[in-house]
Amino acid sequence: MGVQNCAAVLKYLMVFFNFLFFLLGIVVLGFGIYARIKQGDYDSALVIIEAGNSEWESFGSLCIAIGVFIALLGGSGCFGAAKEHRGCLVFFAVLVILIFLLECTAGGLGYHYRGTLNDKITNN
Repeated sequence: MGVQNCAAVLKYLMVFFNFLFFLLGIVVLGFGIYARIKQGDYDSALVIIEAGNSEWESFGSLCIAIGVFIALLGGSGCFGAAKEHRGCLVFFAVLVILIFLLECTAGGLGYHYRGTLNDKITNN
């Protein structure tokens, strides 16, 4: 009986926090749409991120992409936990693992290029 109660509490905590992340993703998405509409006001806030040959020059576009990703993550976790849907929970787990791997990669690259990053930060 104690294990079932603990599982129920964990289930509803997961639903609650993933719903919170879903709402925050929607807020970031809305802010990105607003920033896209008022693009001239926010362009100076973005450091240009180079990915191959493409460049993200708009703060709004970056917020929209991050908002959609967070909303997908939170929504799949919330729905998967509430309905105990295996597919949504697997999708949620894959996204969380992807985030972890990207953070490890970013940390490693930041450490490897710390001199270059320090020079760029102090020059700007």
